[in-house]
Amino acid sequence: MKVKKVILILCALVLVALSAVSCKKKTESASYFRSVSSARALTSSVKIDLKGASFDEFLNRGLIKVKSVEEEGVRYGVMNQAGESILPVSYRSVTCSGDFLIAEGGEEVSRHHVFSLDGTLLYVSDDEIEVTDVGGGFFSVVTKSTSYLFNGKGENVLPGSLLDQSYAFSACGNYVLARSAEKGRTFVFHTLTSDIIYSFFDSETTSYVVAYLGGSDFAVVKTDLADAADYDVALDRGAEGKKYYKQTVRRYTAGVSDPAVLSTGRFIVKIFNAYSVGMTEEDREGFSLKEGFQGVAYYETVGKTASGALSYYIGDASLKELKALPAGVSPLATFVNGTAAVSNASGAICFLNESAEVTGVIDDAVYQDVFFSGEVVVASKVTESGVLRRGGFDKSGKNVIPFEYSYISSFVGGKAVVSKGGKAYVMTSSGAETYVGDYTMPHYFDGFYETRSGDFVGATSFDGVPLIAPTYQTFSAVRRYGDSVYVALSLGAVTDVYRFY
Repeated sequence: MKVKKVILILCALVLVALSAVSCKKKTESASYFRSVSSARALTSSVKIDLKGASFDEFLNRGLIKVKSVEEEGVRYGVMNQAGESILPVSYRSVTCSGDFLIAEGGEEVSRHHVFSLDGTLLYVSDDEIEVTDVGGGFFSVVTKSTSYLFNGKGENVLPGSLLDQSYAFSACGNYVLARSAEKGRTFVFHTLTSDIIYSFFDSETTSYVVAYLGGSDFAVVKTDLADAADYDVALDRGAEGKKYYKQTVRRYTAGVSDPAVLSTGRFIVKIFNAYSVGMTEEDREGFSLKEGFQGVAYYETVGKTASGALSYYIGDASLKELKALPAGVSPLATFVNGTAAVSNASGAICFLNESAEVTGVIDDAVYQDVFFSGEVVVASKVTESGVLRRGGFDKSGKNVIPFEYSYISSFVGGKAVVSKGGKAYVMTSSGAETYVGDYTMPHYFDGFYETRSGDFVGATSFDGVPLIAPTYQTFSAVRRYGDSVYVALSLGAVTDVYRFY
């Protein structure tokens, strides 16, 4: 009995060991993308008290620009969604760039001011200025002759650096990229010391692509004009003939003297990540690729010849190809509930998961205007009658909405507004219709639809919940921020503002 018991124990141990080995072999696919949740149904509304001011427009992150007509002219201010004053109604103009407000006038009538979104004054100038959110809590100020960079405390990050008005910036942790597309020049500065870490100047025969990779690392793609005897890619320009190029890719690490040569096996055209020039802080928050991954555009080639067509892959901090994307599919796709739906180079619809794996393809037609809101992928195609119509598929590829509609909104809470033949309907994700009114081309439908009573309009949620009684003459503006939709409705000279949620 003892021998038998020992044998059973040994067998159990062997099975456990084999199971462990088997589990180690099963590796999950890497997840490259962030996903957002589909918009939930609107169920409630609240009126926002503008404290006697008049509505002008909706700004970023739920802020509201308001105005008042004074003897000296119209004056503007800013309120938040709770009706609290961010900027007093005393400025000749108010605009917004990302997470910064730009106001002209006030008590110093000739001055231009930059504020944070909570109303903190960061910068004042007597000159005409252009202000841009460059991410990371930084903003640039461009005058007629010079570009400056400031942090969230209003401090000049690059004192003594004389960059002209052609430069754009991207704040990258402890560094900042400054790029002049006009002059073909790129600088990398340290934001704490203002020192120039790197500089790259294009010429008639050489161009550079510089991208921040995270930490202290930068990718630098150097492309040189070459000849037919020694080249990496020949770009066929048709009647203009071919141009030949050689390319070297290096990773520069601040504080390390020698850059590392990277072997990508691709002829790189562009690198996409959350630190690309032109991204605001809100853009970065919504950027689909996760931190540490790069979207890379490269020339498709036959042999060593390229026509100019681009394909894309997802790379790591060494720009090593981790996952190739289908031809024509950009890494800037939006993932909703773990899935993206995009059109590829041939016009087919591809479903991707967060690991960039193709989970389904619809290739029975050439599809256009593809968008996905979590329940249905909506697209347009030319029907047999020769007209362009919209329809939709579920994630299994089933055609749940026939291609007979002129308009289909995004799905919110599993429902959308559609129109055909001058009539509008609320439609479920399974294709069931409920008539809501005569609309040839509905507008301002984002989880709610317009209701009418005689000459007056109101709003009802896609689920049929009355949000605003039909007591207004028109919708003036609508803007979504997160799970809230801000709506302005007018009656004569009076405009009221509501938040639907």
